[in-house]
Amino acid sequence: MATRSVATTDTLETFRTTFNSLGTDVGDLTDLSTSNKSSVVAAINEAIGGVNNFTIRDSSSTTQTIIGGDTLNFVGSGGITATVSATDTLTIAADSSIVTLSGSQVLTNKTLTSAVLNTGVSGTAILDEDTMSSNSDTQLATQQSIKAYVDTEIGNISTVLTVSDDSSTTDSVTIGTDTLNFAGGTGITSVVTDNTVTFNIDNTVATLTGSQELTNKTINGSSNTLSNIANASLTNSSFTLNGVSINLGDTTTISAGTDWQTGVVADGSTVTAAAAGEGYFIDTTSFAHTLQLPASPTIGDEISIIDVAGTFDTNNLTVDRNGKPIQGSAADLTVSVERAGFTLVFYNDTQGWVLKDK
Repeated sequence: MATRSVATTDTLETFRTTFNSLGTDVGDLTDLSTSNKSSVVAAINEAIGGVNNFTIRDSSSTTQTIIGGDTLNFVGSGGITATVSATDTLTIAADSSIVTLSGSQVLTNKTLTSAVLNTGVSGTAILDEDTMSSNSDTQLATQQSIKAYVDTEIGNISTVLTVSDDSSTTDSVTIGTDTLNFAGGTGITSVVTDNTVTFNIDNTVATLTGSQELTNKTINGSSNTLSNIANASLTNSSFTLNGVSINLGDTTTISAGTDWQTGVVADGSTVTAAAAGEGYFIDTTSFAHTLQLPASPTIGDEISIIDVAGTFDTNNLTVDRNGKPIQGSAADLTVSVERAGFTLVFYNDTQGWVLKDK
């Protein structure tokens, strides 16, 4: 008898053809011994079992072998449903939770990245509102609404700018047509840079802290305070008083008459120190007396002396020259004339103190 063989990977058609050939080779199985019948049945069962087994694989390459006689379940998930009909048909479909290409559906909580919207958009979130009166922060305006609103607002803007000067003189500048010039006046220049107009003063204008020379100006002394003016900056920085030149800002003493002092009563030891511009009533009834002249006199200084008790003839008065000459002599002056009254005036270091009256 010929040998017939099938592989586990052969189709049912191949198995059927092989089986028919086997039948021809074998003939009537009733004539076969029991052991031969068992061998044929085992071969058939092996062939049939191999044909009914198959392997399935998912998108992650996970595989599973389905053995003949098992039930293969088709289960829908995540918006997919599986339905088996009586017409030996398995239908796999998307349910209402899946967005289709042409379906009319409402998307909730979705973010569209690089979305392209063709033709037109509509819905309650899209407003065709020329006045923008809703003032919504959650709705969009159409192109026509935006253009209409902008055109209206621009139309309400005046195209004429009116400028006025300090004297209330006005001029009209048409926006988009005229040029508004910023011109500098006396001592003022204007510069336009990067949409900024800058006005500068030139060197003909004095600033608060600048070092500048004023020419032909009159300063009202009652309304202004002049300070830190050096004498050297003045045309007349000094004046002459009684032949003496005195610088502005210096201190000097101007005597408006003799400043007579309280009477001096000689005690035989006290020396009276005389000061310029003063007069002295001296009483030498009991003792002689000494009056000392100033050590650093200036021209015009005066010292006046009166014998108030009429006793200079018995108790003399000594005028101590204190280093300066008296009447051109480097000697003290002794006064011994009863009721003497005189004034010494200082002139210079050569003549010293001289008598004003004789």
